[in-house]
Amino acid sequence: MYRFWLKMLAGLLFGYMLLDRGFAHFGVPPVYVGELVLLPGILMALVPGAIMPALRTPLGLLYVVFALFNLGCALPYLGRYGVDTVRDSAIWIYGIFFLLASSLLIRRPKMLMRIPITYGRFLVWYTPMLCALMMARFLLHADDETEGGTRLFSIKMGDMGAHLAGVFAFLLLSLDLLWQRSDAKPRASVRYLITATGALAAFVFVSSVNRGGMLSVMIAVFFVALLARKISWGRAGIVLGIAVVGVLIIFGAAGAKVHISAARTLSLDQIETNISSVFNPQGSSNTATSNTAKWRLDWWKKIVGYTFGGSYFWTGKGYGVNLADSDGFQLGKEDVLRAPHNSSMTLLARSGVPGFTLWVALLLTFAFQMIRLVLHAQRHDRPVWSRIALWCFVYWLAMIVDSCFDVALEGPQLGIWFWSLTGFGVALQTVYKERFAYPEHIRVANFAPDNDWSRVPTQPLAQ
Repeated sequence: MYRFWLKMLAGLLFGYMLLDRGFAHFGVPPVYVGELVLLPGILMALVPGAIMPALRTPLGLLYVVFALFNLGCALPYLGRYGVDTVRDSAIWIYGIFFLLASSLLIRRPKMLMRIPITYGRFLVWYTPMLCALMMARFLLHADDETEGGTRLFSIKMGDMGAHLAGVFAFLLLSLDLLWQRSDAKPRASVRYLITATGALAAFVFVSSVNRGGMLSVMIAVFFVALLARKISWGRAGIVLGIAVVGVLIIFGAAGAKVHISAARTLSLDQIETNISSVFNPQGSSNTATSNTAKWRLDWWKKIVGYTFGGSYFWTGKGYGVNLADSDGFQLGKEDVLRAPHNSSMTLLARSGVPGFTLWVALLLTFAFQMIRLVLHAQRHDRPVWSRIALWCFVYWLAMIVDSCFDVALEGPQLGIWFWSLTGFGVALQTVYKERFAYPEHIRVANFAPDNDWSRVPTQPLAQ
């Protein structure tokens, strides 16, 4: 049962990774594909001892406190707002995926070891298909706001930027080569070229449309360069990157522009505008970009005002109320917007300063533990462990960055990914600690020497 649920979760995550919001809409309201995996997960979590491995970790205990506090902020509004309260609470309810994924992977280290292998095999066809879907999205004018028949192609570019950050980190760390036989290098090089070309082309689309997605990739690559001992900068991806930049320069020199939405174009000028708007929101030359940045900042300032300096300090406005209506920042008359384009601001507005503090503590705890794992593995010459831990960390960090610019973790397509990746990271920490730090007190079931990444050949890493 547990193994089957993990396979269901893997299929769900890959579906979100490819089709994003289009895949999230599969199902019959109010039960969609995410809920079809979440509901049996909740039942399994109720089984005595099912989530105990996660609860033995500091992050697991911190999440329980975080979830219970938010539950206290949600229950008073359940009778008044009903389903809306449950929907708004998804940002912390999805943490059940963290508890279950980490507990099951700690108990099954063999499955933990197979995750990077499965992910690497998925990438070879993921990035080309993602490019095709992005082109279909633009040709069918299926923008983020689309609610019609083209919803299948309604891909949120911020989410895709976070996933591309994970792809680039995976390739830069040479994790696609770790399990290749020495006689399969030509075939592996072809797979790498296909994956890297698709990822770079998709990144051009993302950078033209979404600042959060673009910044997610940039920050992920920065932390890989900062924390990794060796990076395969010499591989063909750098050449392809230069080629893409060259094409963009030609675009800019010729003044070529491809209209991809009502307010944005695929051009060098648009990418430059998005970059400048990140560092100087008010000074952007693009009116649409500048206006959305100002709208976000004004809303965030108001939230900070009525929480840190107002009457909603302790418990916020609760779960269920439409924050856009309540705060006066609704777009249009259909009440399509419910939360500010920042997941942390959403938690601050709905659970007050204590809930926000618990959230920040949870993020900092996970980041500290993952960086410590990366450095410890590097010092003790365990390159595979350090690189997989670094990949997990920067992938997770990219999702946090994207959530600072969009309604990201509130939705299933990135929220479930975020909490599942957190569970993978905690499982990595636990298995590594019990395997190397305290080998005489191993409590992980079925942990045999052949499950150890330290035995994986690492010759390709030096390339």
